[in-house]
This record gives sequence, C-alpha cells and structure tokens, in this order.
Amino acid sequence: GSFFFSCIWALGGTLMVDHREWFNDLFRALLLPELPEEIKKRFSLPPEITSSSEPYISTIPPEGSVYDYKFSKEGKGRWTPWIEDLKSIPPIPKDIPVNQIIVNTIETVRYFYLFKNLVNQHKPVLLVGPTGTGKSVYIMEFLLKRNNPQVFKPLFITFSAQTTANQTQDMIMSKMDKRKKGVYGAPPGKYW
Repeated sequence: GSFFFSCIWALGGTLMVDHREWFNDLFRALLLPELPEEIKKRFSLPPEITSSSEPYISTIPPEGSVYDYKFSKEGKGRWTPWIEDLKSIPPIPKDIPVNQIIVNTIETVRYFYLFKNLVNQHKPVLLVGPTGTGKSVYIMEFLLKRNNPQVFKPLFITFSAQTTANQTQDMIMSKMDKRKKGVYGAPPGKYW
C-alpha cells in the first residue's frame, strides 16, 4: 500500500488534472490479475508489460479515483478517503481576519498531508501549478502554522528581476551558523 501511494503521488501527482483520469485508468489496470486489451491498445503498451501474477495484499478501493484515497499504515494498512480527513477538520474560527482564511478542501487536505510527510522526512518539496492557484499561500500556511516552529525554521526569499545571485547567497548565509571554515548550516537540531 505504501508503495502504491508513493507511486500515485510521485508519478501521478505531477500530472495536470485532465491527465489524471488516464493515469487512474492505467494504474488500476496494472493492479488487475490480467491487463485488459482495451488498456493495452489505448496506451500502446508493449506486450512485455503485464499485470502481476500474484495478488496484491492491499489494493485500492474500486470506487472513485486512485487520487481519492490515502494509505494509512494502521494494522496491516488500509486505504481511507481524503474526505474523511476533511470531515474531521474543525470549523474556521469566527475571529480570524478574512484575508487569512484558508477554506479546507480535499486538495488542501492532500497537500498538507503530503507536505507534512515529506518535510518530517527531510525531503524537498516542489509544488507546481498555474499562477494564482494558491501554491504560495498553502506553503506559507503549512510552514508558519501547521509545522513544528521549534525544529523547522522557514526562510522566505522574495525574488525580483533585480535580485542577483550574490544577494540571494547573502540572504541565505545570514540565516546560517558557521560550523567550521567553509562549512555552514542550520543551528543544531533545526532545519531550514
């Protein structure tokens, strides 16, 4: 299950939304005991690509898309719909300023879950997408409010057409500790 979840988001997570349906169809077909002929033709698969002869222990529920579920390693592992996580989020506080409200959706639940797992494993995260879709807002929300500020210290850098490489290096180096000659890093026990 963990491997399938990783494949879905490492490979299929980079796709544009309109191509995710194709990925879903192909991924589900590869999990079947026999690869359907329609899928072989549709994706022009060579004959050497086949399904597994052994059944998988933890398969994704057949309803919906592979993108609709997350894998939890509870017990032997189980697939749960993202909508379950969305239902458990507390309501937006009444005293929060309107310009700071992030309306939780299945997409935000997915992003924050993936951010948390990747950041806690010290893996880099790159969020891509069209302009004005909330990428910066989601990342800032996660880094400033939904992450451990005692361990992870965000460093925000704003670039412009006039920003030079030396200015960028100076901004980064100003936040680093010198460990020895030519070696810099985050303070001990902290991560940037």
